[in-house]
Amino acid sequence: MDFPVAGRAGDDDGESRNAQRRAVEALAQALYEAQDPAGVAWAKRALIIRDPWLARARRQLQAARPPA
Repeated sequence: MDFPVAGRAGDDDGESRNAQRRAVEALAQALYEAQDPAGVAWAKRALIIRDPWLARARRQLQAARPPA
C-alpha cells in the first residue's frame, strides 16, 4: 500500500483538499459558536453535533465559490 509522501507529483491536490477541509472546519466552528447558547466548546462536541454544522459550512463555501 502506498502512502502519500510530501513532495511527490500530484501533492498539490492533497494540499488543496487539506486547505478546503480546514476552511470547512473553521467556518463550521464559527457558525456553531455564534449560535450555540450553551457555550460548549466546538472541540468538546461529538461528531453527531458537528456533522450538520460541517455540512452547512460546505454548502456556504460551495455557494460562495465562483462557477468553474
